[in-house]
Amino acid sequence: MKALSQFLGGEAWGHSVEKLMAVLDDSLEISHELLYHAKRLDRLYIISRYPDGLIYGTPHEHFTREDAEAAISSAGTILRFSQNILDSPIIISANYQVKQKLITYRVL
Repeated sequence: MKALSQFLGGEAWGHSVEKLMAVLDDSLEISHELLYHAKRLDRLYIISRYPDGLIYGTPHEHFTREDAEAAISSAGTILRFSQNILDSPIIISANYQVKQKLITYRVL
């Protein structure tokens, strides 16, 4: 999301995928389904990066294989969305400002 935001002329700071998508909302129409995937990943960020963020135990005691597969699926969906935009013919000025609002991209 940071690369996509910078490609479209925005500034991207932080680690929240949902907030990074919010920065893109001026240039892109972000679907509710894509936001759902972003929120899923955001919920896992602190716990997976800082294991002492848990009340007890370690991450492997709290997450299942299904949790991991869902997170990988969400990350793949967001990656495909970003790649589709980066691969599409977008008209951009020299300073990378989007000249026209892009159409809504559907999640594949």
